[in-house]
Amino acid sequence: MNEIHRPARCAIAAAVLSLVAAHAVAQTGAAPNGSGTSTYQGTDSTAGGQFDGAVRNNPDPSSQRPPSSVTNQGSGTYESTSTPGSQGTPAGSMSGSDTGTSSPMSQDSGNTMGTTGAASGDGAASRYSTDLSTLPSEPTAAGPGAGYDSSYSWLPYTTSGYVGLSIGTGDIDSSCAAGTKCEDPDGAVHIFTGGMFNPNFGLQLGYFRLNDADRNGGKTKISGVNLVLTGVAPLTNTFSLVGRVGGTYGWTDVSAAPGVVTATGDETGFGASYGVGVAWDFNRNWSVTLDWDRHHLKFPGDDKKNTDIATIGFKYRF
Repeated sequence: MNEIHRPARCAIAAAVLSLVAAHAVAQTGAAPNGSGTSTYQGTDSTAGGQFDGAVRNNPDPSSQRPPSSVTNQGSGTYESTSTPGSQGTPAGSMSGSDTGTSSPMSQDSGNTMGTTGAASGDGAASRYSTDLSTLPSEPTAAGPGAGYDSSYSWLPYTTSGYVGLSIGTGDIDSSCAAGTKCEDPDGAVHIFTGGMFNPNFGLQLGYFRLNDADRNGGKTKISGVNLVLTGVAPLTNTFSLVGRVGGTYGWTDVSAAPGVVTATGDETGFGASYGVGVAWDFNRNWSVTLDWDRHHLKFPGDDKKNTDIATIGFKYRF
């Protein structure tokens, strides 16, 4: 039996000695700065032709790619040994695939697996990946009216159009007969649209109506159409001060209890108007408005009286 198994034992011993010798060569014969071969297939943009060959790796890590004048489109394989400073450690290897352009502004993608000396990681990804975290994000709106369609408006010769609705209360600057109620309107509604000639000046058209007020034993009704020039002065990126000046065409209807001496009837006519307000632009299209306006309206008896309206509302920009 010993004679039969002696050749097998000799073969095993020879294989073990071969492995030990190969290991010793790997420990003592590793290149200090790395070596290997890489193959590329692609287009030489300098020579204008095709190339297919092997490129010897340069010890300089920055030159482990084909020359920058060569545009590489295709795939390649990499094999390299340990980097400087890895003496006494097992030789490392790196393998993977690379596609892209080897110009100075190249963008590549690749997968790398392996170790170099005592270190391990994704070498190709760290060398050729593009960091997109520094790219600017999409601009966002800032300031009154930013981000909307500035070419659209319902009023001629204006842009940056808007519409709005506000509600509030009114005040009539007139006296009443003794012994009668003299209330002011307890409600008001104002709808309006406008546009801008430039970022600071514009035009606005609106309609307002006040609730009926109990005065002199009867009712006082007020409504009107208002056309004003507007001026906008930004206070911050979201708050702005608004001024208005123009005119109002108003309707008034006054009634009274029998025996009360006061002018009654209907009147219409033009009168001056002006007002101020503030606007808070809480997003690209919507604003909250707080306004005060005074309208000089004609009442029965050929008498003009001031009618004040204070409102709060919303404005939508197109």
